[in-house]
Amino acid sequence: MTDYIHNPALVADPFTFERAANAPVTVYDADDTFNAVPLVLKDLNGMPLANPITSTGDAVTPWMVTTSPQLKLVGGGLTVVVSSYKGLREDALAAQTEAQQARTAAQGAQAAAAQAAEFARAPTDAQVDAGISRANIPGQVSAVVTPMVETQLPPLIGPLVAEAIAADSTVTDAAAAAVNGELAIRSLLQSAFSDETDVELAITDEAGRRNFLEATKDGTPTTLSQQLLAQVFGLFQGLAYEGYSFVAVDAFDRAGVIAQTDDGGWPAHSVEAMRNALTPPAAKKITTIGHSFTSNGTEADYLRTALGWPSHATLGVGGEIASTIAARIGALVWELHPVGGSIPTTGPVEVQLDLEGRGIALNTAWPLLWSNVATGQNNDGLTGLRGSLAGIPGKLTITRPAGTTSGAAHLAGDQYFFTRDTAGAATPCARASFMPSFAQTAVGGVVIIHTAINGLGLPDSAESDDTFGVVQAIIDWLPHDRWLVIGEWCGATGAPGTTAGDAVMAWNRRASHRWGRRFVDINSFALTHGLATAGITPTAGDVTDIATGIVPRSLRADGLHPNGAGYSVITAATSPRVRALGWA
Repeated sequence: MTDYIHNPALVADPFTFERAANAPVTVYDADDTFNAVPLVLKDLNGMPLANPITSTGDAVTPWMVTTSPQLKLVGGGLTVVVSSYKGLREDALAAQTEAQQARTAAQGAQAAAAQAAEFARAPTDAQVDAGISRANIPGQVSAVVTPMVETQLPPLIGPLVAEAIAADSTVTDAAAAAVNGELAIRSLLQSAFSDETDVELAITDEAGRRNFLEATKDGTPTTLSQQLLAQVFGLFQGLAYEGYSFVAVDAFDRAGVIAQTDDGGWPAHSVEAMRNALTPPAAKKITTIGHSFTSNGTEADYLRTALGWPSHATLGVGGEIASTIAARIGALVWELHPVGGSIPTTGPVEVQLDLEGRGIALNTAWPLLWSNVATGQNNDGLTGLRGSLAGIPGKLTITRPAGTTSGAAHLAGDQYFFTRDTAGAATPCARASFMPSFAQTAVGGVVIIHTAINGLGLPDSAESDDTFGVVQAIIDWLPHDRWLVIGEWCGATGAPGTTAGDAVMAWNRRASHRWGRRFVDINSFALTHGLATAGITPTAGDVTDIATGIVPRSLRADGLHPNGAGYSVITAATSPRVRALGWA
């Protein structure tokens, strides 16, 4: 039997872009209606290939060789039909050959008929001799022959043509094939196209199955052809979608990716879907951006372990508010004003900070550069923040008042300095944007944004609104679309009904509405499923905490922060969402 090579195919829904990644995919012949007989597969070297096959992380099948020209791929809840280029080419060549043979036969029959007719126009030799013998003058010949020809020629034409055709086996065989082909075509048209009497051209396979290669007598596609082409190209007309010039929809009337607005642009949902589809596959890495929950690397490490990934990075610092967290990675801009108006050839220069244009005197967003230096996850193992100022690589550091070694609060005596990495020419600089560098290389995987708790004020207050804007700035700054926003939870001093607790509850509620599936509500999960997830039998204190509306104490290391069990609960709430979004 003929082998057909099948290119790698994407196992995906063309409307939702749901993909069967890393999934078992069973390969059947396209005509196997009940998926009863998996096909025998080989690789390109002729070696046996297991069926089911396993798709890649991008939901792509391997090269396959089988005896079926058209396959049905079933896996991951999806069914996709694909064809071999060789099979399509063979169908086209067979149709071309049959058409050429019919054309040649028709031309041969036409030529034979013309030649026979030419022979039939002349009288026989016996008739001419008889006429001449009865009249020995040209006029008498003419008078006798003409009436004889006129009366005897018509009934002779048919037998003469038939005799000429019958004597030539090539002509008879070709004519028979042409007639049989015509009868077969008419029979097919009558049986398969009874609902479309204007079909002029249709190409089918040996089983009579139709495809989009059909035309009516006026040269336009048939109804079936239009439907099939519409499914491929999304050219649905007359649909009542306001603002669209055309849009492809599925069987449930949901708009697909292939669409165009009235002004010729792409709809927002198309841009989002294509952005997701074209985003390179996520590196197997977790990066956390946030406050103290993330600063020691535990939240990232628990999550990457649950996913079976090799690495993580932490861009979190305990005690910072959302604005400084965003500025630390470059999503918001710190302007540094060197004292003296220039960056010296070497050594540190004191700088004053201004974030978001508030002005130096009014700035309230200070980077806590003394925090989180032990892990080496966010500052190259050094106190300070690496980056560049006016295009000069260096480091931003802090000097605190004598005797001050820690603490989250910014003190009036704190001084910030920028020190260039290598000596160079003095550079005039009244002010310039500081560009952090470490974050640029740390966000290639899945990013966890956990930033809000230190910046929340009263519910629905200006501080809460600012926090929403800052989180969105971080999302917009990311070079890809693989991110989740983690909610905050209510600790011992933040029960619902208190100012702090109500602020957390309001922020979680608004964040859920704003970011939908990209938001993970760890507070609700911890209260409802936390102890069971961690395998902990509730204590009396846990029962009291849950009744009060705060995270049970068995999941906390102190009044607010998670212990190991608490981090496992946060991971249990987050990891399924990473998988559901197709990133793992």
